[in-house]
Amino acid sequence: MTTDRSIIRWLLLFCLWSFFLDSAEIKGKKPIVQTKETKQGYKQSKKGSKKVKQEKVSEQKVLCITKRRKKRKKRKTAQSKADKKTISTMNFEGLKKSKNEQVTIGNKDTAIKYLEKMIPLCTDMHELEKIMIELGDFYYETGRLTKSFTMYREFVNLYPGSEKVEYALYRTIICKFDEIYDAERDQAPTRETIKLADEFLERADVFVTHKDKVEEIRKKCWNRLFENELTIFNFYLCNKRIISATKRLKLIKEEFKSLIPELEPRIILLEVELAEAQNNNKLVEQKQSELLEKFPDYVTRVASATTLKKHFATRF
Repeated sequence: MTTDRSIIRWLLLFCLWSFFLDSAEIKGKKPIVQTKETKQGYKQSKKGSKKVKQEKVSEQKVLCITKRRKKRKKRKTAQSKADKKTISTMNFEGLKKSKNEQVTIGNKDTAIKYLEKMIPLCTDMHELEKIMIELGDFYYETGRLTKSFTMYREFVNLYPGSEKVEYALYRTIICKFDEIYDAERDQAPTRETIKLADEFLERADVFVTHKDKVEEIRKKCWNRLFENELTIFNFYLCNKRIISATKRLKLIKEEFKSLIPELEPRIILLEVELAEAQNNNKLVEQKQSELLEKFPDYVTRVASATTLKKHFATRF
C-alpha cells in the first residue's frame, strides 16, 4: 500500500511540475498584434494568389483555343485532301454530274476544275466539242482571258468544219480585244485583234452571224492604232523633230487613208500643222483650201477648236 501511495504522489508531483512549466512558456511569448504592415502584406499575398489563379485560367483558355484551331485546321486539310482525291479518282460520268451540279448553283470556278479533268477522259468527239466551248466560256466569264483564248483557238484548230467554229473564232477576237491598251501604250494586242478579224472576215460568206460585230471591232482597232500614231507624231512635232514627224505622217497617210476614209480630214489637218512647223506658208494655204473644199462640214463642225480658229478665223 505504501508503495502505491508513493507512486501516486510522484505522479501528482510530475503533473504539477509540467503544468507550471507550460504556463511559464505561455507567459514568455509575446501576443500577435495586427499592424498596418501586416494587414497590407496579407492583402498583397491575397492579390498575388488571385493573379496567379487568373493567369492559370487564361493559360488554360489559350490552350483550349489553340487546340480547337488545330482540330479545325486538321478537318479542313483532311476535307481538301478528300475532295482532291475524289476529283482525281472520279470517272467521266461522275465528273459530268458534279460539274452540272456546280453550274446549277453558279459555282463556275469549281465547274472549271471538273471540265479540265473531263477533257483527257472524253472519248466522244461531239461531247468534247461541247466541253471545250463551255470551258472557254467559263474561263472568259471568270476573267481568265489568256486561257479562254487558248481554249477557243484549240477548238478552231481541232474542229475547222464544226458549226461552232464561227462562234469560237469570234470569241478569240473578243478575248484579244479586251486586252488592248490605251493609245499611249504598246499596240501589239490591237494588231493581233486585227489579224484575227481579218481571218474571220475571209470567210464572211459563211460567217454571217457575227460578221457585223467583227467589222466594228476591227474598225475600233484601226482607230486605236491611228490615235497611237497621232500621239507619236505630236510628240515629234512638239519637240521640233521635223524629219521624224514628216516620216511618221507619211506612214499614217499610207496606212490609214485607204483603210478609214473618215480619217482623211484629220490627216489633212496634220499636214497643215507640219507645214506650219516647217514655215511653209504656201503649203499651209494649199492644205487649208483642200480641207475647205473637200470637207466643209468637218471644218464647220470643229471651227471652235484652237487650231482651226487660228487657221480659219478670217474666212468665216
